[in-house]
Amino acid sequence: MRAHRKKIIAESLELTYEEAKSFWPIYEQYFKELNLIFKRRGDTTYDFSQEFEDLTDAQSVKLINEVLQSDEDLEMLVDSYIPKVHDVLSGKKTARFLQIERRLHILFEADIGQKLPLVE
Repeated sequence: MRAHRKKIIAESLELTYEEAKSFWPIYEQYFKELNLIFKRRGDTTYDFSQEFEDLTDAQSVKLINEVLQSDEDLEMLVDSYIPKVHDVLSGKKTARFLQIERRLHILFEADIGQKLPLVE
């Protein structure tokens, strides 16, 4: 996933050598933190899929809370990195980075959504 995301971002941002030298270390740290959120979401998805047949109301509420918390953590992470990215890229490239990240997050969510059945 890392290589694919990085390729998409590199192709979309068209960074100069100097921009790339400053941007990629920031992105690597961002991705490490992002990956922790994605792992937690994946674990939640797996737990849900294992308990789906016998899901209780309490488990449903726990699932809701975990999903909402990961959404909030994701937004906070992106919010905390946008100023760092803007320190090394122009406003337009920072905006493009944000757009790309949001689209990648949507694709991630769509992939999870396709795999999960609706709660009965």
